[in-house]
Order: sequence, then C-alpha cells, then structure tokens
Amino acid sequence: MSLPLPALLRVAAEHGCTMRLEGETVRVRSRTPLPEPILSELRARKGELVEFLSRQGVRHVPDEWRDGARLLAAMPAPLDWPPSAWERLKSALPAFMAAWAPQADALGWGTLDMFGCHPQAPYARLDAQGLVLGLPHFEVVAMSELSAAVVLRGGQHDRRMSYYRPPDSVLRGAVPIWGIINL
Repeated sequence: MSLPLPALLRVAAEHGCTMRLEGETVRVRSRTPLPEPILSELRARKGELVEFLSRQGVRHVPDEWRDGARLLAAMPAPLDWPPSAWERLKSALPAFMAAWAPQADALGWGTLDMFGCHPQAPYARLDAQGLVLGLPHFEVVAMSELSAAVVLRGGQHDRRMSYYRPPDSVLRGAVPIWGIINL
C-alpha cells in the first residue's frame, strides 16, 4: 500500500479507527475490523506512527466524545437542521475524531466546546455551537488552546478563518448535540 502517513491515517479514520499513544504503545480502536492491508501497514510503520502522534501531543479521545460521536452518527437530524448538512456532518465526523479529537482533548477543549449546541435551536444558534457542528461547512487544519484554524468549504477559493472556543458564559445552557430530543 505504502501511502504517506497522513493519507494512511485518513484511510484508517474512514474505517472508524481512532488511535491514542500510551508511552510507546499505539492503542487502536475501530468500530469495524480494519482491512488487513491497512492494519499491516500501520504495524509496519509503528515507529513513524509513534513519532507522529508524539509530535501531535496526542493522548486519547474521552469516552464521552467517542460514545457521543457514535450516538450522533445514529441519530436523525435535529428538527431545525437541514438534512444535507446533517449528512455532511455525520460523514466528516470519523476523520475529524481520528485526526483532531485527541489533540483537542490534549489542549483542554471540553465536551461543549466540541459538541455543544443550543437545546432549542442547535443549527440556528451559531453562538452556542461547538467546533464539531461546523464540519458541514469547514475543515479543521490546525488547533490551539483557544481556537481552531478552519478552511471554509465551497466557492471557488478556499477561505481560511478562525473558530474561537465559546466562553463559558455563552455555553451556559448548551447541551451536547446527542442530548437533543426531537419531539
């Protein structure tokens, strides 16, 4: 197979694979078994993978995020959410979780920073949306403790912008997206 490491990690993420570094051990989790060629290449490139994950400051994905992402993937779109945007969010989520969730956790991002939304208007109230809920519209390209650099999708030219973590006062009353109940 011999893909560049970022491409290999993307392919693994498309199969629902997440990784975390524990010392020199790479813990791999996947919702379905990884195809043998991908698994073999990950094993063969363990040293490179450990070095890459170490540089990223990657630790782990909190269980609440992992479980919440599974719930989100299975739930119908909230009532105010356009179905096409909901499907784009669900399709972008596995790669985001593999590539960025461990780093977000290491940088101190919380559940509401990542998955928060306004309970009555999860799509319309952008001020209470966590980073993940923007995935139908942008791609994350870098993260820091207080912000994420994103590239807007669509249009003829890429537009780079910053997403800033909402202050706690804005998130007061927000809930994780998987806590939304359609009545």
